[in-house]
Amino acid sequence: MGVTAKDSYLMSDSSSEPRVKHGPSIGTFYEKPIPEWIEADKVRYEFDRVAIIDGDGTMDMDQLASGETVIAPGLIYVRQGPVPVAA
Repeated sequence: MGVTAKDSYLMSDSSSEPRVKHGPSIGTFYEKPIPEWIEADKVRYEFDRVAIIDGDGTMDMDQLASGETVIAPGLIYVRQGPVPVAA
């Protein structure tokens, strides 16, 4: 099944979506920064790789393993676990 950047949970820039915190940029992809890590819903994800994007701008979600998520424009992150609570 293909998905465009507008279809994925963490991909939207819409204000109705959950806010995502992110770490420093470690590069760019399609002129967008690649955050070293992201935090969403109190879970941290570390950047792993760039998704394979088809010629029509979609990606096959089968390239994601369990515990992985994707953000626009096709950056795949691996779940690291809950964000530590500050003491």
